[in-house]
Amino acid sequence: MSEHHKDQSNCGLADQVEGVFGSGLGHQIEDPMGFAHSASVSSGQIPISQLVRLSDRLVEQAGAVTYVLKGGCDSRARPFLNLQVVGDLILRCDFCLAVMSYPLIVDSQLMLSQGAVPEDLDDPDAPDWIEVESVLAVNDLVEDEIVLSLPLSVRHKAGLCSERPEAVVAERDHPMAALSKWLKQ
Repeated sequence: MSEHHKDQSNCGLADQVEGVFGSGLGHQIEDPMGFAHSASVSSGQIPISQLVRLSDRLVEQAGAVTYVLKGGCDSRARPFLNLQVVGDLILRCDFCLAVMSYPLIVDSQLMLSQGAVPEDLDDPDAPDWIEVESVLAVNDLVEDEIVLSLPLSVRHKAGLCSERPEAVVAERDHPMAALSKWLKQ
């Protein structure tokens, strides 16, 4: 389910922009530059099962993520998209290997480009840029930003992990324990 509307504010091009922003089916934005210049807003939900690049990290593929995509222009009249994504992912803690709910909160501002590479791309303080074509696949953009936002190692907050697997192994008979007992006799 996807919803699109235009905001009251714009970047000076709202009257020139015509057409439909997004088809609702497949979560697409037609003319993303026009979408940004007219300060349009699109929102919806994407089932987690459709985020295939996350499947190897997920324990369960139940639920959905909710997104809000807002267009706008910065102080230099450059078009951008502000993407906010929220949801709960069911992942495995890399420390204790227990299943955990990971609260997903993504808030990204992405400057739009149609092939012209900005000069300040190597500056770490520069905004993130994406190259857009005539149609923007929102599902892919949301999935990209989720993948980039996840930490390399997902863990519970400090003190909330259950017993580490190494501790469990140490309590069981070590493979050499029988030999050690035999040598002591």
